[in-house]
Amino acid sequence: MDKKLVEFFEKKEFEVVEKKTTTQVLIQNLLAFSVREKKGGLFDISINIVKDEEEKEKLRKRINREGSSENEGWNIDFEKTPLLHNVTISRFEAFCKQTKLIAQVKRLSEFREVQSDFTLAVAEKDGKTLKWRSNLPTEKHIVDAVFKGSEYTHRSVGLGGLTLTKKDVVLDLGGNIGAFTCDIFDKVKKVIVFEPEDVNYEFLSTNIEDNGAKNVVAHKQAVVGNDDKVRDFYLGKAPYYYSFLVKHNRKRVPVECVNINEVMEKYKPTKMKVDIEGSEWEVLINCKDFPGETLALRETLGLGAYAIRRVPYAPQPSYLVVE
Repeated sequence: MDKKLVEFFEKKEFEVVEKKTTTQVLIQNLLAFSVREKKGGLFDISINIVKDEEEKEKLRKRINREGSSENEGWNIDFEKTPLLHNVTISRFEAFCKQTKLIAQVKRLSEFREVQSDFTLAVAEKDGKTLKWRSNLPTEKHIVDAVFKGSEYTHRSVGLGGLTLTKKDVVLDLGGNIGAFTCDIFDKVKKVIVFEPEDVNYEFLSTNIEDNGAKNVVAHKQAVVGNDDKVRDFYLGKAPYYYSFLVKHNRKRVPVECVNINEVMEKYKPTKMKVDIEGSEWEVLINCKDFPGETLALRETLGLGAYAIRRVPYAPQPSYLVVE
């Protein structure tokens, strides 16, 4: 891509990534623009982050505002993602100035509309409740499968779930909104739950408090396999898509971390559930002492589920079972 256009984006605090046929312009790891260079110093620029009709309409109004001396000649297609055709660098700079496009893009990159715009619902089971966002399809699955369906403890599901007793101290890695924790807290001695993302943690804390779960200790941290104290965490447009895995079009935020072995030494769990969106392997292979029974889901190998269990006749060795 032309050096002057690269400099324009970089001065606005965007990241420019060259691809074979197009150039991606990212902000906080989100795809903001796609640029295709043409002959004669012209460019086609797609405004990828402006997607919904309300945001498109705001952009249209600023393009066509009364009194503008520059609203003639913009060749922009709003049928799908807004696409500005055949612009020079100077014309694109003028377009951004007239429409306040950079400010709009940066506002959208903050995910305020995603984090705050939800429909609150309450699920009930055996006298326990779980607050959740009913307009998010993935969260409905979490509620139905994990809270109502006891996916992690149901013996007929997949490999068979965890066997829990009143003597167990359960470590819940990837607490999300608290579906698993709120399902099992009254069946065990204690639950230690970790969830690094702010909004999910707020739901988790509220659900623990609403259920009077005095035997639950919650931490707003990510559990990792090394000594990192802070890591970049990537937020998708639904709580199901939060992960340490680097993927474009996800917002990057720093989260506090703690080593798995520190957690194990402090709490000495007897059972562990791990569902941390692709980082399970890092945690499990670096964990020096597995609890008696561990159940984890792993996206990284494309497996539905696996279990790590103690060899029944030896206290130390563990073995891996893959579905």
